[in-house]
Amino acid sequence: MMDAAQTAERIRAAHAATRAQRAEGLAYARAWRVRNKAKFDALYPQPPHSCRCTTCGQWVLASESVQ
Repeated sequence: MMDAAQTAERIRAAHAATRAQRAEGLAYARAWRVRNKAKFDALYPQPPHSCRCTTCGQWVLASESVQ
């Protein structure tokens, strides 16, 4: 039977392994997003920026004149 110190050490080792796996997975996901950014930007272009009209409060495209 294990004593409390051995049990605590096993738990710490398991948590360290879990943290390492999580960090590895996050690094892979970040690299995947960087590699595939151009493809997704082509599929889903950014919508035109909009702003709120100061007179009526309606959302209008920033390219339109808001006066």
